[in-house]
Amino acid sequence: MIKIFLTTRYVDFLVASLTPAQRWQGAKRLRADVDVVRWFVLIGGSALVILSILFLIITVLRYIESHKFSKELFGEYCTRRGLSTRECQLLFRIANLAGLKRSGAIFTMSRAFDRQIDKLIDESLSVHGEDVSKQLRIELSILREKLGFKIRSSSSIGSSASKSKKMSSRNIPIDKKFLMRSLAKPELGEIEADIVKSSSMELEIKVGDGAESKVGEKWCVRCNFGASIWEFDTAVVSCNGSNWSLRHSNNIRFINRRTFPRVPVNRPAFITRFPFIYAHSKDFKRVVGDNDTERELPVSVEFMKPEFSSAVITELAGPGLKIDTSLDLKVGEKVLVIFNLEEKQIRRTVLKSEGELTKKDQGEDKYRKVITVITQVVRDIAEVRFVRKVENGFSVALELTGLTDSDVNELVRVTNASAIKSNDEKKDVSDNEENKKDKESGVVEKKVAQEV
Repeated sequence: MIKIFLTTRYVDFLVASLTPAQRWQGAKRLRADVDVVRWFVLIGGSALVILSILFLIITVLRYIESHKFSKELFGEYCTRRGLSTRECQLLFRIANLAGLKRSGAIFTMSRAFDRQIDKLIDESLSVHGEDVSKQLRIELSILREKLGFKIRSSSSIGSSASKSKKMSSRNIPIDKKFLMRSLAKPELGEIEADIVKSSSMELEIKVGDGAESKVGEKWCVRCNFGASIWEFDTAVVSCNGSNWSLRHSNNIRFINRRTFPRVPVNRPAFITRFPFIYAHSKDFKRVVGDNDTERELPVSVEFMKPEFSSAVITELAGPGLKIDTSLDLKVGEKVLVIFNLEEKQIRRTVLKSEGELTKKDQGEDKYRKVITVITQVVRDIAEVRFVRKVENGFSVALELTGLTDSDVNELVRVTNASAIKSNDEKKDVSDNEENKKDKESGVVEKKVAQEV
């Protein structure tokens, strides 16, 4: 504080000691410095404005060039696909509705295409009515086929592997049954329907007698797929008596159908890791031919065979398994599992062979009884759901992923049969114990009576 005070006093003293001429010269020099700063600011500001304008012009030109290139590319793709002018206009509108920066990207984005055509159909249905909407659906169906958007296979629908992927109602196979509930009139309850035809644009169904609807009415549909239920919302696009046409949906909701009973079993099994790519390495010595050139190294195919480890299935729960194995597996890992599902015995009567026949064999003696044992073996890919360390290895929970509806139903049947068999065995054991106790108590009572 003292230093600042002394410095200020010293500056005041210097200014007071200057002559008027010296003060005038100092003021002129200050004005010159101000003019230099002003010119510097003006030049710098002008340069900044010019650069901003140039940047804006370049940005606009680039946008125009990019937009022009995108249009040319879109037109080229349309020409390659053989699209008409009307189809090009529809596709360009779909690309704009999808918010794509490059309209040509719609040629490879089937999901974006399907989402936007649903909006187009709803808009046409509400504005122009059923006739125009039907014509639009036909045009969009033809356009979808020209773009090459295929419907994915439904062989593994309902498995956990398919849940990770975005599914559509287009994947529902024909002859599938489902339940429908009106969103506008939920008090009417559920009605049953059968799929008659599934095109790329709509789902044609046949409902029971007495079911009524109007065009545009929204419904909630539930369909069983293996161990799960598909649920989606849709709308009626046309109805003629019991024949209805529903709009496809790309928003499928997966719901667990039920929890399967867990039945303790003791069945042998074999298990191995099943990655998509399996890497194998082996060292070879350098092999030199007669001309001192390297010959092709022998390729072994032994490593291509999967190496199975023995395991024991301790619990069966429909598509779920609990096994004890020595493999140290990780949750989410894919494995290949083989196990004995069920054994069936068939008793038959067959004719004896010529070597078995004797002179005494007459009438029924010419036949012999044969018991044929049919063993059903399951081989499927499973996903590891849970791993726990146990005394002799690991206890692993698996879920079979490549199952169809009939496969799941067969596993459920075997699970229920195993549960009934297990309950009967427990009942027999308890009955034997009760009989044993009754006999022991009877012997004791007899001894007491004799003593008395």
